[in-house]
Amino acid sequence: MKKIVSLLLMCALLISLLPMSALAAQREFYINTSLSVVDGKTTITWVDTANYGPYIVAYRLVDPSSNATQALYPAGDDIEASTTSQKSFVCGDLIAGRRYMLLVQDAYGEQATTTITMPAAQTFQDGKLKAANVRVNLSPRYMRSSGDSPRGIDYLSASDIRAHIDEYYYGLRYEFSMPELAYDRTYWVQIVMTAPNGYTDTVHTSTKTFGTGTGWSYYLSMCGSNFFYNMYQKNSTIPTGTYTIELYFNGMLANSKTFTVR
Repeated sequence: MKKIVSLLLMCALLISLLPMSALAAQREFYINTSLSVVDGKTTITWVDTANYGPYIVAYRLVDPSSNATQALYPAGDDIEASTTSQKSFVCGDLIAGRRYMLLVQDAYGEQATTTITMPAAQTFQDGKLKAANVRVNLSPRYMRSSGDSPRGIDYLSASDIRAHIDEYYYGLRYEFSMPELAYDRTYWVQIVMTAPNGYTDTVHTSTKTFGTGTGWSYYLSMCGSNFFYNMYQKNSTIPTGTYTIELYFNGMLANSKTFTVR
């Protein structure tokens, strides 16, 4: 998943050669608070009467009950993928029921921000296929940042993660399975991890087609491999306790499990 994007870095990347006197012109620049959410993907739109594109789009989780400092993430995979000349952007990271700060930055570094609350999550159901049919297995893993093969470990240790935060990736082998399907199904898949301090990250997104047959399974060998690094960069801590990992199909909650960091 994406590393943290520094707001200052974003500004530096957007220094424009256009005359700054143009910024003095009167204009309207704001993000629309009404969102279109279709199958787990959110369309963000904004107004800029001066047309000072291209724009970079970013988001940050806003949770009053959280004790954690949340990261600012690009709305796409990286800065380039989050840059658009349009006045709309489709983001697949935002999770149902969560509250977010949205940010759009123009070519001069001027920013428009707003806070939105995503519609509440429904429990997954698609015909006879229900959330109760989706099985998930977790097992802790680590690997060297050089790209070594993932290795299984007995448990995730907060002290080990802190001591090797720049040397190793820590995460989970995340496998989910479903029963035999009567017809092919295609979903926008989102996986979200939340720490005991409230730090939250969308650690995986993809479009997956599940075909017919005797059953279907899919796994991620190092799910959440950047989660602990990003959390540590923002909070200087790896809290012990119970973590939650959620699976969404088309924005609907398909599975929720917990794991422990000792």
